Amino acid sequence: MFDDGFDGFFNRLVRDRLNKEKAKAPYLARYAEVYRLQERVFLGAHGVMNTSDDPLNQIPEPSFRELVNSIANACSVSQYIDVKPMRIRQLLSEGSCHGPDEALADSCIMLALVPYFHAFRKEVIDAPDSGDACPVCGQKPYLATIDEGGARHLHCWLCGHSWAFPRLTCPNCGNNKQDRLGYFYPPGDRSSRVQVCHECNTYIKTFVFSDAGETFLPLKDLLTIGLDLAAEREGFQKCSQAARTLYFAVFNTTE
Repeated sequence: MFDDGFDGFFNRLVRDRLNKEKAKAPYLARYAEVYRLQERVFLGAHGVMNTSDDPLNQIPEPSFRELVNSIANACSVSQYIDVKPMRIRQLLSEGSCHGPDEALADSCIMLALVPYFHAFRKEVIDAPDSGDACPVCGQKPYLATIDEGGARHLHCWLCGHSWAFPRLTCPNCGNNKQDRLGYFYPPGDRSSRVQVCHECNTYIKTFVFSDAGETFLPLKDLLTIGLDLAAEREGFQKCSQAARTLYFAVFNTTE
């Protein structure tokens, strides 16, 4: 295995944290197994992906299908999953447009894309540190963080890249009218909040850290899924529609 500092997503510290958390709930146990599968593929893809071509064109179909099926098995998703390139590109551009059963399959596909795009990101040098979409892969951000100095960073669900963004601006539509922006947070926890935009009716979940490296964002995302449900009940849509069903398979209750 690579040293702990090799990658902020795949490293021993994260594995140890997931192993401690997985006994607390079935969905955490599923995610720990998904992470193990993702990490194995990441280690094989690192150094193989390159920036001269679209990363989707570089993913070997047989091993990708195998990973999708392994994730489906780990999450007790039983239906056949179509991994044709057209469907994958549609998922990345529009998110899942299907019902609950198909969304489970879409979730498996998106989770399987993550290690390949992380390997691609590791080859990117000097990506721009701005914009409302990921400078590496073009996806909309799925989370935001505010560091100890008050700076805001957006985070990509697909490749793991993070970049600076104005704190009082909507990352979906660019609205910076303060009376059209807002946020809410759960009682007793001001470090986890939902920032909403009343211009485009989208939200982005935001975490305030005294130490930017103190937690693993996907786990933090899973543990605060109640904030997403609360935002959707209020009529807001996730800034990244592609990431909306990312963890559907992990939360699968049909087994």
